[in-house]
Order: sequence, then structure tokens, then C-alpha cells
Amino acid sequence: MPGEWGTFRGRIEKSTDLFENVSQMSCRDPSDVKDYGRCHRPSVAIYYGANNLDTVLSELSPEVGDRVHVAVSRPKTNAEIVLTAIGEIDHVRRYNRALIGNEETLAIIRGLLDNVKSDSDLRKIFLDAFMADLFLAPASRASDYKATSALSDIIFSASKDGRPILDGFAYPSVAYRGGMNFAIHRSAFLAKMEVIHCMAFEIIESLGYGIYGRKQYAKSKSIAPDGAIEWERL
Repeated sequence: MPGEWGTFRGRIEKSTDLFENVSQMSCRDPSDVKDYGRCHRPSVAIYYGANNLDTVLSELSPEVGDRVHVAVSRPKTNAEIVLTAIGEIDHVRRYNRALIGNEETLAIIRGLLDNVKSDSDLRKIFLDAFMADLFLAPASRASDYKATSALSDIIFSASKDGRPILDGFAYPSVAYRGGMNFAIHRSAFLAKMEVIHCMAFEIIESLGYGIYGRKQYAKSKSIAPDGAIEWERL
């Protein structure tokens, strides 16, 4: 993950109170995780974020009048967040551009797609499309998440010499077409990332298609080492 990237995480708050600490917009404690989600299972806590504000709002599906708090996080100085991307090959195949990768990524994937030389190459393309389709499937009940949470377990458990290879992965957003979400293991997020900015919005209009009218009414002036937020009302 490039150091200049920001991941956006939001929470809906019905009242006008402002969150006091960034922990209120972070990942849960493992002991509090009792359910299955897109990338987590009971007792496994995951940080979820998105690549932009519009994707966050679509994932939250707020109603008019809701207050939405958003925390923007980035890798700490000299910290390296190592990710893989589900659906990146499929996105290049369909649209001839990388979704989150750079020009080097695009060239590597294009080289694979233009020079399929073996069943192994074909399996890579098929598997990426299959996994992207799994993550894009809407879920109406908790059991619908079991396939993706099991796949997430496999990704997070990848290791070399007894050490994890990946801190997390990116995957296509179900709620916002073209958006990308991030799933980062809780321990990696707490050790390697920091919240750099917070915002608070009121939703004043919902037009569908991920289009929300919003009014920002507060932003963070500073964030203390313990996560306490000093707000500035706008």
C-alpha cells in the first residue's frame, strides 16, 4: 500500500454527539466478534475500509438526517502494509485498466492475459474472476458470508517461514460500482496504520446510485497519541 493512500472507514451516529476517540471508528476487539461478515468470523477482528468517501457512504446506506463519522487512515512512516487484490486481473481483463494497481501492475496483468501459455495461467484468470464474483455477491443473511469469510481465512493464513505474508487484501465493493474495499487484519492495522483525519457529515439528500447530498459539520483539529479527537465545528 503506497504511503500516500488513505483508507476511509465510517460509522452512522443518530445523535449530534461527536465521537471522542478514533477507537470508535476502528476495528472491534476479537472478543466482541460473534458473527460472520464479508471477511471475518467469530473471534477474528478485521479492519474494514474503502478507497474513497463515496464507497463508504454506499456501504453504510445512511438515511436522510443520519450523522456519519469518517476516519481516514494511512500507513505509519516507515511501515509497510502488504496487500493482495481480489478481482484485479478480472478488472484489467474487462476494462483494460488497473483498479488499485499502478502502471507496472497493469503491464504485468496484461502480459498474463495476452500470453496465456498453460492451464496454470488460465486457472489464475479463472480463479480471480471466481473470487471477485464471490465478494460481489450481496448477502441477505449471516450464512451468506461463510464462503467469503472462509476464503479470507485462507488469504490471511498465507505464510513463509512461519511469518504472515499479507496484512490484508482489497476486494470490489458490492454497494458502489467501481469502488474498492480493504480488509486488514486487526493486529496489522493497529501496528502499522494510523488515523490522520476525521470528518463528520449530515446526510441531507439521498438520490440513489450512491449519490448522497451531505453537509460537513466538523473536522478533526488534532488527534492525540491515545486516539482522542479534538474537533473543530464548521
